[in-house]
Amino acid sequence: MEFTYHGIVRYGFGFDNPNHAAALIAMLLPLLWSIRNYPRCLRILRTGCLLIELLLLTALIATCSRSGLLAVMTGGAVFVILSWR
Repeated sequence: MEFTYHGIVRYGFGFDNPNHAAALIAMLLPLLWSIRNYPRCLRILRTGCLLIELLLLTALIATCSRSGLLAVMTGGAVFVILSWR
């Protein structure tokens, strides 16, 4: 089954529904944020997490999932509130 949005193909990355892929991406991003936010983390690990984060955000945009974008923004807000020092 192919999902489209105004003629643009929505990528599901192996899932039946692109929203399922967006949900998985939205769950992985806070993990990468916490690794990057850890003060004793190596610089190469932080750089690797940043690159993976950019790739996941690109994949999230390719899913064209509004709920996935909303989940990432909500997760980002919760992450900022909980990691406030």
